[in-house]
Amino acid sequence: MFRFEYNQNVVTKHHLGSTEKIHWTQAANWSFFNDLNKTSICSIKQVDPDTIEIVKRRDVKLGWLYWFGHDKKGLYERVTINRGAKTVSVDRIDANWWYDEPFLSQRDYFYLEKRENYPEQLTFVQHNFWVNSLYVAPIQLYSNFTAMSYARAFKRS
Repeated sequence: MFRFEYNQNVVTKHHLGSTEKIHWTQAANWSFFNDLNKTSICSIKQVDPDTIEIVKRRDVKLGWLYWFGHDKKGLYERVTINRGAKTVSVDRIDANWWYDEPFLSQRDYFYLEKRENYPEQLTFVQHNFWVNSLYVAPIQLYSNFTAMSYARAFKRS
């Protein structure tokens, strides 16, 4: 029996470069300082001795499509930096008129990966939650451009 899934989770993985060119601390600095002049910091919390969590809020107009059930993207952003594991995660938190609370929509996760015969590399994993099936292929394609822009931004910082 054929079953069509209306929504899917989309996970894409990219290698941004070796640690000689891009270090994980560049991802941590960029994620904290990115769009700091357009956002306000809601909270900074030290979860454990190695982990810090920063929540930023953007002031955005909801627009008339919001009232028809379209998501308002990027209302909040949660940055989690773990110095012990050398990882950074940037969570995009969206809102929708049909739901009482904001929800996690996208996670960009950066970590160091060691593969045999390759130097240690900074790896980028993008996880999009509950994507309409029609948008899966464009999101996978667009994640390549996102990875390239992250690599350029990290090299500049």
